[in-house]
Amino acid sequence: MTVSGSLGQWRQWTGLPFDRDGATEVPGAPVPVPVPVHVGLAHDRAVHVEPDVRVRTRCGRATTPDGRSRGRGSAPAR
Repeated sequence: MTVSGSLGQWRQWTGLPFDRDGATEVPGAPVPVPVPVHVGLAHDRAVHVEPDVRVRTRCGRATTPDGRSRGRGSAPAR
């Protein structure tokens, strides 16, 4: 997710001054790891980009190397 706004908007949203160029941490941002807001005074703009984490999993029944089912709910191998 990307949040972009004028410095005035960011000041109103956060109560922070945003008075210097570069990365500024915003306490209480909704990301577990602090992700900075990048400030550009010359452009009267600040941008915050949250990381996008995607996980790919394989769905389906797990099997042993010889093809027997070992998924949840299956009977133990004998």
